[in-house]
Amino acid sequence: MKRTKELIQLLKDNSGTLSTSEITSAGFSPGFLNYMSEKNLIVNETRGIWSLPEVPIDDLATITRRWKRCVVSYGSALWLHDLTDRTPHVIDLTVPEGYMPRTTHKEFPNIIFHTVIKEKYEIGLSEAKTPAGNIVPAYDKERCICDVLKARNSNNIDIQVFSESLKRYFADPTPDMKKLSNYAKLLHVSNELHRYTEVLL
Repeated sequence: MKRTKELIQLLKDNSGTLSTSEITSAGFSPGFLNYMSEKNLIVNETRGIWSLPEVPIDDLATITRRWKRCVVSYGSALWLHDLTDRTPHVIDLTVPEGYMPRTTHKEFPNIIFHTVIKEKYEIGLSEAKTPAGNIVPAYDKERCICDVLKARNSNNIDIQVFSESLKRYFADPTPDMKKLSNYAKLLHVSNELHRYTEVLL
């Protein structure tokens, strides 16, 4: 009973979700996890990810905990940063070149992967909070703006989401123009950024 309460408290202290490695490193055995699951005291969300039954389903947290090099990006990151009201119907994730998690599409068929070289993968790498309260790896606002500028060039983004995200970003009293300009150079969208900032600023 004591160990049961300890594991439940450990999960509560971590937004209700942890990986197997995080739990076992705290001193709980895999066998104990199976026992807790059989008693319906915890839920196995996906391979290696455990949560409390009352915790809302959070696909972004589940995916990024299991496949740790996945970064929330594009429309999904815009939504987390409140740069759009449009709730994503797909999950946008960016991964480094050469990394492609197996079985993701089988378990989460609505994922769209964006592959970039390592140097670009690390630009703007940050974190964001999901509606369920979990912290997930996500690109910062400035990287998001650069990504939508690039997506607009290839007509790979809804025009309303594109316009709304730019207007919301530049409506901020203190947009980080220095960071944004630096990212734009690194991601080769400086001309596009200049074109739209002339209109919005």
